[in-house]
Amino acid sequence: MSPTLRRSMDRDVMWSLARAASSRSSIAREIDVDPHPESLPTPDPRLETVTANCASALWEVLALGTHILGWSGETQPKDDHEIPRLLLLRRMLDLLHGVHAQIRAAQSDAASITARAILEHSAQIQWLARNRDSRVQYAFLVWSIHEEIEHYERIDPETHQGKLVAERVSRDSRLASFRFSRPDLSRERVAFLRSILETPGYAEAEAEYQRIPSGPNGRRKPLRWYALFDGPRNVEQLFERLAKAGQYELEYRPLSRIVHGSEVVVGSLIGHGEEGGAIVQLAWPRSAAYITMTVSAESLALFEEYMARYCKIRTPEYRDAAAEVARRVKAHVDAASAIRLW
Repeated sequence: MSPTLRRSMDRDVMWSLARAASSRSSIAREIDVDPHPESLPTPDPRLETVTANCASALWEVLALGTHILGWSGETQPKDDHEIPRLLLLRRMLDLLHGVHAQIRAAQSDAASITARAILEHSAQIQWLARNRDSRVQYAFLVWSIHEEIEHYERIDPETHQGKLVAERVSRDSRLASFRFSRPDLSRERVAFLRSILETPGYAEAEAEYQRIPSGPNGRRKPLRWYALFDGPRNVEQLFERLAKAGQYELEYRPLSRIVHGSEVVVGSLIGHGEEGGAIVQLAWPRSAAYITMTVSAESLALFEEYMARYCKIRTPEYRDAAAEVARRVKAHVDAASAIRLW
């Protein structure tokens, strides 16, 4: 297709969209495109103090974590089983960066969801760090490969799983017109992934994976990689085995309520009864200090264990930096906690 024709088609598409917009009802045309003035916060020095201090604390922790990731990459992994802890640490730091951005924007509820993910990533890194058996490390890789294989088989209309997915999609009110693309490429990828499972290191973990019986839907149970080789069967057991059952009850479980949409009243509604109530504006950092302290404390604890296990040579310089970061985090969180928002 020539560039001229492509540009012409783009203009046609834009013209069609413009005509569609002009044909909307008068009510739709009259709706202001700006947010409702009472939905988002107006400038408030209290909010700025809370979010700025919390964001600064999180940035300190994130900066320290990036050095640990850099130190981890100073030596080339000797074997594939050393890769999982690097990938999990990298993802955890990315999530920490996300919490920083969310808190800076006063998005406490969104940050709560990300904070929960950080706790779970941290627990998985600790499970790797406390298991010297390379089979456990390979279990992560084998499980990840099977997750990818399952994804490709579910979008291939010729596979059993693909047929089930296609049938369910056809009954979906929004995705009924979805069409699977290039299943041949999916099959090539699956063949390549299966070949990896036959190589040394992977093969033993693959045998353990195959030992787990399949469920009625064809998926293998349990659904967690760390369950292989007599590991914990679920997240709760993972925290239990790591001697973190209290954290699961007091931090992970409450944060999960927001993930599952089961906590929408607390922090969102003020007042009730005869005097009536009000819905709290969006971007209200009600739990910013709590989230910041939870994430920072967990990250610093993980960094300490990670350094002792994988980067001992850098421990002296790390400890000096970590002590200073912990001091700054406490100062920032104390400053944020001193502000009353209600």
